[in-house]
Amino acid sequence: MVLGVGALAAAVGLAVRRRAVRGRGAGLLGILKGHRYVNLTTFRKSGEAIPTTVWFALVDGRV
Repeated sequence: MVLGVGALAAAVGLAVRRRAVRGRGAGLLGILKGHRYVNLTTFRKSGEAIPTTVWFALVDGRV
């Protein structure tokens, strides 16, 4: 399955929000706080890793 950048950001944001609701996401948000970029690694069918720098923002505790 291939996700566009918007869909990927939405999926990551949803996962972070779900964890925060369960009380386990505060640590992840704390790690991201003060940063602007993350390195996202995806994999091709061949297994080759493809690192991609992704810009993000935290607004009201959401990615």
